[in-house]
Amino acid sequence: MHDRNGTDDFLQACHDGTVTTQDEGFAQNLRRQYRHSTVWTDIHDPQTIYALGDAMVMPRKYGGNCLPLNEALSSGMPVIMTDVLPNSHLLPLEWLVPARIEGSFAPRFNIDIYQADHDLLYDKIAWLRGCDMAVESRKANAIADTISWSTLLPKWQAVIESVL
Repeated sequence: MHDRNGTDDFLQACHDGTVTTQDEGFAQNLRRQYRHSTVWTDIHDPQTIYALGDAMVMPRKYGGNCLPLNEALSSGMPVIMTDVLPNSHLLPLEWLVPARIEGSFAPRFNIDIYQADHDLLYDKIAWLRGCDMAVESRKANAIADTISWSTLLPKWQAVIESVL
């Protein structure tokens, strides 16, 4: 809904790219609209998704916890996202792209929809291409360690035990 993960913004910013999706209808629309892009579907093992590239670009427009972000980080992939909460609490500033509110919608309560500037997004992708990916991968792994099951399990257990 409302291009939640920013797929259109990503493809408009870089004019080509690789997109993975589980939705064949969505994939067909992307293939028609962005003919120079590669769109993968029918990938059953999530680790395969993260072996297709060096970084993930997800200029997400809204949302909280993001499983693809967590999976990419745990695969050692730096993740370019919009500079909004909760992304800005988890990711290094240099991986974030400024975003502005472009609208909102209210499924049960009002949710702001953020828009990344396509030129700034392209610049961030170009910047990452020039980085030492081993260094960026170590950053991703360190962040993943802070949200791993082994790190969070004692915290979740304490919360659950406090309400029992």
